[in-house]
Amino acid sequence: MMASAPSTSVRARHQLQSCKTGDIVVKGSSNEEVLARHVRADNRSPEMADNRTPKTYPHMPASNWWDLRKRFTERPPTVVDVQYLKTVLNFKSDKAAQNLLPAIRAAGLIDKDGVPTDRANRWRFDASYRSVCDEISEELYPPGLLEAVADPMSDPDAVVRWFMSDTSKGRDYAQKMASFYQLLAKADPAEGAVSTTGAKRSSARPTAGRSAPAAAATRADPEAGPPSMISTAPARAPTAASIDPRVNINIQIHIAADAGPEQIESIFSSMAKHLNIGRR
Repeated sequence: MMASAPSTSVRARHQLQSCKTGDIVVKGSSNEEVLARHVRADNRSPEMADNRTPKTYPHMPASNWWDLRKRFTERPPTVVDVQYLKTVLNFKSDKAAQNLLPAIRAAGLIDKDGVPTDRANRWRFDASYRSVCDEISEELYPPGLLEAVADPMSDPDAVVRWFMSDTSKGRDYAQKMASFYQLLAKADPAEGAVSTTGAKRSSARPTAGRSAPAAAATRADPEAGPPSMISTAPARAPTAASIDPRVNINIQIHIAADAGPEQIESIFSSMAKHLNIGRR
């Protein structure tokens, strides 16, 4: 009685064993080709698999982080998408908003559909802000980072070097990732108040559009320095009905918030000198 020919699956298993021992797989049925592909995948080292997908970490400018938190605190959004970010963060293009969305999602503040999570709700409050930052750090960064740099605030350059080494990125990109990591490590909600206050003060500071009298007064008094502006309104003409005719001079002084005591003193000394204040 003749033995039957081995089935396709049996031949495939034999060829699978041959491939594991280094023999060449002969082309055959589709099952054999599938098995060969599995063998090639099994024999690939973990390092080779990791190198196929470049490692990276989220990054977000601190100004965007604090401005977004302020918006969440004032009025939690129903969904965070490109249009929302363009509006609340004053982005000029869709690309800037699209680049920020992955970091917000990676931090667990929104889900895959852009809906704010419970973590985003706790992120709004100062009392739970630190615990939220700790949660995000534990999810995003490996323990090796904390072991390599115990205090990221005291040695920021070491943090940058770690990200450069771990991601094989350039220094500029590593700096962005390191800055976001340090922001989470600091976990100080008071820093947000300083950031938003500074932004308001900067935007409120006059930069252009001086009136002609103010510009003339500034040029006439170089001692006052560029941070100040002195303007004088036209003298009010006396009328016939005036019992005691007088000349009134209205003086407006605009002093920048960052002007020092010496500069302020110089302004008032110059006024007394040029406007004859206090002399008879």
